[in-house]
Amino acid sequence: MLLSFGLILVDVLLSVAGQLALKIGVTQIGVAGAAALVDPLGLALRVLTTPILVAAVAMYVVALSAWLVALSRLNLSFAYPMLSLIYVLIPVTAWLLLGEQVPLMRWLGISVTLAGIGMVGRS
Repeated sequence: MLLSFGLILVDVLLSVAGQLALKIGVTQIGVAGAAALVDPLGLALRVLTTPILVAAVAMYVVALSAWLVALSRLNLSFAYPMLSLIYVLIPVTAWLLLGEQVPLMRWLGISVTLAGIGMVGRS
C-alpha cells in the first residue's frame, strides 16, 4: 500500500512539475493567439525544440507510467481523488515560483479540496 501511495505522489509531483514547465516554456516561446498560427510548422518546430517543453512531456510520460502501476494496485475510487492534490499544488507552486496572484476565494477552494482529499484518504 505504501508503494502505491508513493506512485501516486510521483504522479502528482511530476504532473505539477510538468504543468509549471509547460507554463514557463510557452511563456518563453510566446505561443498565444492567432498570430502564432500563421506559421504552424514554425510554431511546431519551436515547441518541439524548446528544452523545457520537451522535459514537460517527458515528465508526463513518467507520471503516466507511475499512475498505471498505481491503478493496478488500488481501487480507482480511492486513487483518482488523490490526484486532486494537483489542484492544490499547482496554485501554491505558481504563487511561490511564478509570482502569480492567488485570490482569497481560490485559497478557500484549495482548503475545501484538501479537506476532501483528507476524507477520501481516511476511507
